Amino acid sequence: MIYMKYKLQQLIQPSFLPLTVDYREKAAAAGRIPTNYLRKELGLTDHEILTGRMIDRSIRPLFLNGYVYDTQVKGVS
Repeated sequence: MIYMKYKLQQLIQPSFLPLTVDYREKAAAAGRIPTNYLRKELGLTDHEILTGRMIDRSIRPLFLNGYVYDTQVKGVS
C-alpha cells in the first residue's frame, strides 16, 4: 500500500521539491516474526532504504516545475 500526503501552506519558497519517501517492509507481511529480543520492527534495512530511493528517483520527475509543497510518500508492504 502506498499513500501520499501534502501540505498546501508554505512558510518559505524553497528552490527544490521537498519530497520525503518512506518505505517499510513489515515482517508480518512476509510471514516472519522479528528475531530481536522485543519482537518489534526496529530500524530500516538496506533493502528498504534502496527501495525508498528508487521510488523517489522514479516519481520526482512527475511533479510539475514550481510545485514546492511539502510532500510525503509512504509505502508499506
